[in-house]
Amino acid sequence: MAKRSVEAQLEEIAALGREPAPADLPARLAEALASKSNLVASRAAALAARLNRTQAVPDLVAMFERFLPDAKAPDKGCIAKTAAAKALYELGDAAAAPVFVRGIRHVQREGSFGPPVDTATELRGLCGLGLVRIGHRDALRFLTDLLSDPEPQARSFAARGLAYSGRDEGALLLRLKLQLGEPDIDALSECMAALARLEPAESLPLLVRFLDDDDPDVRASSALALGETRQVAALDALRAHLIRERSPESRSALLVAAAGMRLPESIDWLVSLVQSQRPDTAVFAVEALAIFRGDAAVSSRVAQAARDRTEPAIREAFERRFQA
Repeated sequence: MAKRSVEAQLEEIAALGREPAPADLPARLAEALASKSNLVASRAAALAARLNRTQAVPDLVAMFERFLPDAKAPDKGCIAKTAAAKALYELGDAAAAPVFVRGIRHVQREGSFGPPVDTATELRGLCGLGLVRIGHRDALRFLTDLLSDPEPQARSFAARGLAYSGRDEGALLLRLKLQLGEPDIDALSECMAALARLEPAESLPLLVRFLDDDDPDVRASSALALGETRQVAALDALRAHLIRERSPESRSALLVAAAGMRLPESIDWLVSLVQSQRPDTAVFAVEALAIFRGDAAVSSRVAQAARDRTEPAIREAFERRFQA
């Protein structure tokens, strides 16, 4: 395969994934994983994961190690190492531990039109998740370091990993992170959501505080995290805050969060908003309730509430979201 063009090698890899699998699949997959081309090797790694080829774990580990120095086997964009780590994460084999430990520390800065860009951000995040998946004894320590990574995407992965771990210590780390501050809205949202998953009831007082933040994006993220708790007390907080929320985006997020709870109380509240609130709020409620369009009972209630209103925008929202 090495003597053929990259395009030909990619086509061969695609063919390996078709049914029926060739008898020499293991040998040909191993050959592709050993390719000097980071594009070819990354495609082979993705195929190994898709086919659940646990037998390929040693070859994936070797692939990662080969591209790590980035000298004899250049890995522009960190695509080969990232693909290897992703495949090893999905396969969940403890033999991948050395890859995850090295990968979570790897930084790869490459030239760009502006300052150098770190292309290993996703790699570090995947390796953090991988350490949790294989039950590595030091996973929490590595995730703690990743939670203060310079790159927001890596911090987001760290929050996700802490939630994935299901450990009480992870909730403590997330609490500290939220109170110290997270400047990136996406990473902040991940931290809030992760804390909500780890401590549905205990996280409420802290998450509710963010509903009064000056930044509407922060308020929206807090609302969505509260929705993930599926706690009636969280619904009460959303209802109380809707009265004083002025940002349309944040108001919409409040109602989407309530719908996501899938509680009888939250459905009743949203239907009541369709019935009696001002048109913009009623439209937001219809849009939030659209996650129940496959539920005949809820759809019927929303349809009746929308028909009872005289404002065209409300009926149009129902037709667009429920009948399209």
